[in-house]
Amino acid sequence: MSTEGKAESGSQGLAKTSLKREVYDDVRRDIVRGNFLPGDLLKERELAEKYGVSKTPVREALSLLAQEEMVKAVPRAGYMVTQLTMRDVQEVYRLRLTLEAMAARLAAERITDAELDELAKLTSASDAEEAVFFNHQFHLGVARASGNSRLAKMVEQLLDDMDRWAGVEFPRFSETELRRGHKTELDALRTRNPEVAEKAFLSHLREVYQHLLGLYP
Repeated sequence: MSTEGKAESGSQGLAKTSLKREVYDDVRRDIVRGNFLPGDLLKERELAEKYGVSKTPVREALSLLAQEEMVKAVPRAGYMVTQLTMRDVQEVYRLRLTLEAMAARLAAERITDAELDELAKLTSASDAEEAVFFNHQFHLGVARASGNSRLAKMVEQLLDDMDRWAGVEFPRFSETELRRGHKTELDALRTRNPEVAEKAFLSHLREVYQHLLGLYP
């Protein structure tokens, strides 16, 4: 194959990957926002028409979402949106308590002023949809500030698991709760004290978890 042919082939491959990712992001966003509810059946043809693409990137995107257990394959029917159970929430939060406590300690020791300034932009949300996005980005930002890339990836996966819950439950939070956001955690990071940061994040996660238990006794 000529150099030109290889370049063209590579370009086509990147385009296909990009399109698959776009469809993945679109479907995932619709699941998180509740446009697709647990139990809904997702069919390749219908999704292809909805997003204006062929069935191939839809099939590939659904396969990725199945790996993340956001959907599950239904033989000869399509993919079904999975239910996030209270057991799922319990498992995720137990892991978050361990991993995010570690991330907070590490971040407190190495976080930069620029990173703190970026986190400050995510502390107070004006509505539930913004709160879901800000919550994800704030916790992920702290994990990345830890300097441990593997830790950050694990935290990101847990946040992805919780986004569907957040999209449904954050509208139940009061305006005061949404606006308070993560100011306490940010102030703790500013102290540069690992113990203070860890305590603030553990307190925050336990508070949210208790809120969940109140919703789902």
